[in-house]
Amino acid sequence: MPETKTARTAVAGKSTKQPTKTASARGRKPIGDQAMSGSARQARYRQGLKIASMDAISKPSEASRPALMERLNEALVTLDDPKKSKHHDTHRAIAATVVKELKKRYEL
Repeated sequence: MPETKTARTAVAGKSTKQPTKTASARGRKPIGDQAMSGSARQARYRQGLKIASMDAISKPSEASRPALMERLNEALVTLDDPKKSKHHDTHRAIAATVVKELKKRYEL
């Protein structure tokens, strides 16, 4: 509970004390002892995107559109790289899964 202070007010020449509330801390409670830095917050956000991207393959029907698009982009980048030819079959299957889900979802 926020700490209260008393304020004096003058009413018809009489001084009275009324409790006032101080402003409580704004925003979400920090995880741990102190607030996250901007770079830590960004890293956590990116980690969440990476996890969502991985879920896009295991559960494509539950994945968000950005997660599906990120996974498709990763697969196509790998397919464009001739040095990663040993991974092409896997990424071709990933791309096919994502495209199949997008076709189903958007009736393409």
